[in-house]
Amino acid sequence: FGMPVGFAMAVVGFCGFAYVVSFSAALNMIAADLWSTFSKYGLTVIPLFILMGYLAFNAGIAERLYDAAYKWMGHWRG
Repeated sequence: FGMPVGFAMAVVGFCGFAYVVSFSAALNMIAADLWSTFSKYGLTVIPLFILMGYLAFNAGIAERLYDAAYKWMGHWRG
């Protein structure tokens, strides 16, 4: 049917856990697992780093930093 394997396995695992324990416990497990995954430091830094780069680019800070670096070190070869 064209469904990704990981998504299909997650759906089957959720349905099995909901059948064995309860539907509310399965929803709580999904919520806790999502929170623990997305609250890791490595995953929260990436979007904030991209946002900071976007803001620096639109504010013109990035261009001024490159100009300053060129004026400071542009005479060196390499």
